[in-house]
Amino acid sequence: GRADFRGVGLTDSECRFLLRCAAKVPGLRALSLSDNPAVRLGGSVQLLSLLEEPPPLLQALKLQNLDFRVSVAPAPAGTAGVEPACVEPASGDASGGGVADESWYEAAMLEASADARRCYGMKIDARGSVGLSAQALDTLANDAPEAAAAAKEFAELVELSSAQEAAYLDAQAAIEGLWADHALGLPPRPCLVAGADRAAALLVTGDLSELLALFLEASQRSGHKKKPKMRRKKTKYSKEKVLIFDKLVRPFILGRRGIEGLDLIAASPPDEVAEFVRVNKIEMAASDEVDQSATSANDSDEGEDDEEASNDNGTTEDQMWKFVIDFSIWYNEQDRKREEARIVTLHKVLASRFHKANPTIFSQELAAQVVANPKAPPPEAVSEKIRGIIDAEAPELGPASTEPFINDSQGKTCRFPDEKRLWFYIKDLKNNQIQHETEKMARVGRSRLREYSRVVHDGIDAVRAGLESAKRGSGMLLAHFSYLAGQLTGVFEPTDFGLKKMGEQKQSTVTRLQKGVPLHDAIASGKARILVAQGHGFGRKALHLTLEATSPGPVTVVVPKGAIFQHKGWVHKQNLLVISTVRALLDPAAPPKRIEIDAHCMNLSCGCSHGENMELTDWCFEEPKMISTQGQVWEWFQGKFKNAGKNKSPTPIKGIPGDYEEE
Repeated sequence: GRADFRGVGLTDSECRFLLRCAAKVPGLRALSLSDNPAVRLGGSVQLLSLLEEPPPLLQALKLQNLDFRVSVAPAPAGTAGVEPACVEPASGDASGGGVADESWYEAAMLEASADARRCYGMKIDARGSVGLSAQALDTLANDAPEAAAAAKEFAELVELSSAQEAAYLDAQAAIEGLWADHALGLPPRPCLVAGADRAAALLVTGDLSELLALFLEASQRSGHKKKPKMRRKKTKYSKEKVLIFDKLVRPFILGRRGIEGLDLIAASPPDEVAEFVRVNKIEMAASDEVDQSATSANDSDEGEDDEEASNDNGTTEDQMWKFVIDFSIWYNEQDRKREEARIVTLHKVLASRFHKANPTIFSQELAAQVVANPKAPPPEAVSEKIRGIIDAEAPELGPASTEPFINDSQGKTCRFPDEKRLWFYIKDLKNNQIQHETEKMARVGRSRLREYSRVVHDGIDAVRAGLESAKRGSGMLLAHFSYLAGQLTGVFEPTDFGLKKMGEQKQSTVTRLQKGVPLHDAIASGKARILVAQGHGFGRKALHLTLEATSPGPVTVVVPKGAIFQHKGWVHKQNLLVISTVRALLDPAAPPKRIEIDAHCMNLSCGCSHGENMELTDWCFEEPKMISTQGQVWEWFQGKFKNAGKNKSPTPIKGIPGDYEEE
């Protein structure tokens, strides 16, 4: 993660080449270009690009004893003499014709590096260099305690994001299954899931840390005791036990990731717990304090019953092991409940399909028999049709249950498919015809949401003309985000998700100094067009674009950091957020240019793209701290989906011409 080029005799062109390369190395932590007297960085666009969009881990940049003097002022934006960067290898710098003024580049360095210094704690050591003031040197050094705290916090965020990305990739099959089930009106399949309130997020991420938090929360609630109204309720676990849980139980369980790890936990011998406590000396020290304070804590709590007092007794190892076993039992019970709910819903869906396939099966005579004897089995003719629907439809809904079968809450065997259970729901649905239309109405609702959002944000004329041909569109993104926020009857505004209209964002330092046309403007003015826009996963080279010049002469097109690409329809795949500015020189005399751009995915509950076509939206995102890591982007938008609608209602769907068909 370190690149050291101190005193190796770099030339100007070699230094600029290294700066261009450094901006594309995600694992770079420290870069030194110090003590190269032939290098003149004054006016270098490559350095400004690195300062403005550094690799996520870059914390230290050493530029000691270099020359930052410039002999000319920068050219106005859009004039000659400005170097292309990122996509096109080139030489030269950002200077053009003008009056000598060295202060402009110092100001540009401070502006370009502001976010990196503030959000990531990046330090830039330029001691001994000429062309920079003493005040600028102090500012760039970034030695304040706040900077050190920001660097530490960001390092933790990067580590957390890496773990989240790995868990997300491991959960791709589960996510695909989630949306396949969703299309059939089924609940999520059991997959690292516990608890009803946060089940969807946990299904996607497989986040054991969240599972542990949910377990502790559920355990605390279950521990509330009935007390006189004037007395404060006490929770099941004391502060000391919660400390044991956080310092010892949590890291112990997190060390065994996934279902396999949880199976091992149930069989782990207590000796392993004692060894874990012994190795983790810091946590053990904290737990020793717990042991010493437990008695006094219990003595001070008047009115505690024997159960709660006994919960704080025993050695640290005993208390930790009890937590581990309790979590394993709780986890398995939540998994059983979810599987039971899924089996019940599978039979309800199959019953609905039975009614659609046999609309006249319930004659007056059969209906009367059912009313007279509700527990009687179906007539043989009906049984034959039930077996037929099971053979024809059940395999599509999901795999058959295998032994050992689970038990439902009443202790009865619960499996899929089951003729007896299916007959029960066939009878139940007979008098509830509204449920037969639920699946269709959900599909129609999504179609209405999409069409309304497209008309509002893309324009009715553009929708009728077909924006697809231009690979443009903005309405589907807001329809998708509104849907993930729980809406089918209205569309939220872009500001509800922290988005801005492209052009309203702060203009970057490099963009202001370099010539080039933003991709949105190039398309609108007829200078360029998108031939292909596809998503391929997330992160490095996730967005594939093929661009073609449509102007009489060459044009430099800029795809800015923060630009957003949406999917065209309800594919339930990740929308993509560009995380590094890319410039492409397009020539009408040359073949179309294909570029691959780094991009974060935006909505955690959807799967990775695998070559699906995408569209450039009019929206952008420019929160510098959030856009720095994939995990932060997920956290931002998942939070927006969860909280959307709490303070304001979405714009209701109304006044849209035409009919809405099923997807």
